[in-house]
Amino acid sequence: PGTLYPTLHRLAEEGYLKQDSKLVARKVRKYYTITDSGLEVLKKARDKISELVDEVLDDCNSNPIHL
Repeated sequence: PGTLYPTLHRLAEEGYLKQDSKLVARKVRKYYTITDSGLEVLKKARDKISELVDEVLDDCNSNPIHL
């Protein structure tokens, strides 16, 4: 089963995305836009990921792996 649309729906329900529907060529198309709270959570996640990557790289530089 797919995970993209359930994830988009959940993020919209939680207020991180806004969903808009438009009729295009007689078909309903759904468009998702990130909200201010979504941007805030995204920034925090990016900062945390950056911090974790820096820790891993610092550890690799302190303890080089020899192959």
